[in-house]
Amino acid sequence: MTSTRTWKGILEWLRRLLWVVLLSGATVHAQTSPPPPNDDFDSATGVSAFPFTAQLDTRGATAASDDPLNCFGSLGATVWYKITPTENVAIAATAEGSSYPVVLGVFTGSRGNLTPAEPVSCVFPVPGARLVFDAVAGQTYFLLVGTPNGGGGGDLSLSLEVPPPPPNDDIANATVVGGLPFQDTLDTASATTGQNPPDPDCFGNDHTVWYVFTPDTDGPFTVRTGTGPVSVYTGTPGQLTQIACAAQTEVTFEAQAGVTYFIMSASLEDFAGGRTFFSLFRHLELKLSLERQGSVSGATGVATVTGSVSCTAPVLVNDSPGVCVCGTLRQSRRFSITEASDCVCGDCIGEMPFTLTFSDPETPFVGGRAGFSVEASGCTHFECDSEQLTRELRLRGNSP
Repeated sequence: MTSTRTWKGILEWLRRLLWVVLLSGATVHAQTSPPPPNDDFDSATGVSAFPFTAQLDTRGATAASDDPLNCFGSLGATVWYKITPTENVAIAATAEGSSYPVVLGVFTGSRGNLTPAEPVSCVFPVPGARLVFDAVAGQTYFLLVGTPNGGGGGDLSLSLEVPPPPPNDDIANATVVGGLPFQDTLDTASATTGQNPPDPDCFGNDHTVWYVFTPDTDGPFTVRTGTGPVSVYTGTPGQLTQIACAAQTEVTFEAQAGVTYFIMSASLEDFAGGRTFFSLFRHLELKLSLERQGSVSGATGVATVTGSVSCTAPVLVNDSPGVCVCGTLRQSRRFSITEASDCVCGDCIGEMPFTLTFSDPETPFVGGRAGFSVEASGCTHFECDSEQLTRELRLRGNSP
């Protein structure tokens, strides 16, 4: 009969054998993920036609000591692609569908002496991230694909394409702005500066697109885009006069009914284009107007102040609180102070009259002078505005 000590020895031997098998399996598994063929800069995969797609296992990818620093510092699991276009094109790169966070960067130069190809030459590892760069014919570009903070690789899904130019690339094909508010989304990656770029432009422009707008009423209008600059012109193509320009993504201009305006949206000079939006809407400005006198009831001591708010764009209660007018009336007498506040909200379509009512349960208002401060505020779907006034009013007393 086998002793208990013998069985314990056999079990311990089996336990150790199992660990050896498991460790051997782990080693074999690790060896099944060799470095991909383009793991090193000198072995970059060449891209000669678009669109280009690649599915690659980068779990065995490494990072070389002379890999360039990206926007995220040192990267891990880097692989390389090499592009030498035969014509000037805009190239868009994405890693959508990859199983791990991917950072993309584009460089020119040689090993150990690489420089970013664009002012913005990398993209964050977030869903939908897209790197766009303007490639010059005959120039070689190196696309670096890695993961931030020295992390490991995974299943890479890489796509490169040359987006088509937008339909309103040239002023002759400007998109007509119809009803307001107007909104459009487009890809300006392959937009050019057109056949006859205007002079002056606006802080230097690249990748321009055009819109044409003829308002049916006077008033201030605002253009807002996802890029910048924005310019507004009158005249005809080839004979344009600039009336407004903003280096950023928004410009407001005064327009006259029946006059045609050409609006140019662009990227900054030497910056790539990309997915963006364009919106045009009536600019909101609120203007308070007050009656010179208020009134007070001799019987109740309740005071009222009336006025109106004009608005250059409709502000509706259904879309927001509407336009709200809040005021404070303060009256000082020799031995007392009477103070009260009130607010009203409503639709403002052109103008909103208002009446504010003030009562102090402890000290009634009386006829005479009173200090009055008021603020009107409102928002459309696109912007907000407010105006404040402080004024001395005379309260006219009414007999009980």
